[in-house]
Amino acid sequence: MRALQGPKTWLVHACTQSIALVLVVASAALGIQLAQSGRQLDEAHVVIGLLLFAALWILAIGGLLQHLYYRKYHQRSFIGVAHAWSARVMITLAIINGGLGLALAGGHEAGTYAAYGAVTAVIWICWVGFTVISMRRESRNMKGQ
Repeated sequence: MRALQGPKTWLVHACTQSIALVLVVASAALGIQLAQSGRQLDEAHVVIGLLLFAALWILAIGGLLQHLYYRKYHQRSFIGVAHAWSARVMITLAIINGGLGLALAGGHEAGTYAAYGAVTAVIWICWVGFTVISMRRESRNMKGQ
């Protein structure tokens, strides 16, 4: 969201996240089926995945509530702040859970795990860095007004 600026940014965010939510529903359905057939419902990857799946619905509702609040008051609410920070935590947990899923699937060489860890770490560090820089700029702009 921070990379895009404009009056319709929320619409781009809503559309991309709606598509992502549909993909998550399909992934969860496949994951549940695989976990049931392999008797793996108590594995960490499955449990974390199901918790993230449930939390995503709460996140989506929070995003909608923030949008409605913003339309009325033209400012961010506590729900909006909670929405953004919850999303950041959930993305981080999803990245970690991806590694757990790779391990659960098994049959991979050690290099596969190292590659997953390296690529996701670089992406995560860049994302966090961009977020911190954007938040600092936003804070400076608010103080200057």
